[in-house]
Amino acid sequence: MGAHESAMIQVNFNRSTEFYFPGEHVSGEIFFQNKLDRLKVEEISIEIVGVLAYKTTESRSSTDSNGNSTTEYYNDYYHVPFFTNRVLLARSDGLQ
Repeated sequence: MGAHESAMIQVNFNRSTEFYFPGEHVSGEIFFQNKLDRLKVEEISIEIVGVLAYKTTESRSSTDSNGNSTTEYYNDYYHVPFFTNRVLLARSDGLQ
């Protein structure tokens, strides 16, 4: 964000979930607290990102010298962004 400890931004959505589906209406509130007079907000925007997520599992089996077999499972997680849209929510008119 670039403001570090000089400002605090909190976003509260109308419902707490990590996923929203196409066609859903999303609403909420943005709270901004400015601790420095010289820090001015020029604009507030939100970035909507669509991500394809999937997991793969690989199994590896081995047998020791006593004939005991062991199987280990390895998971890999993938996140592939396929859509990004930036929406401007508010812009200062220079007087605020």
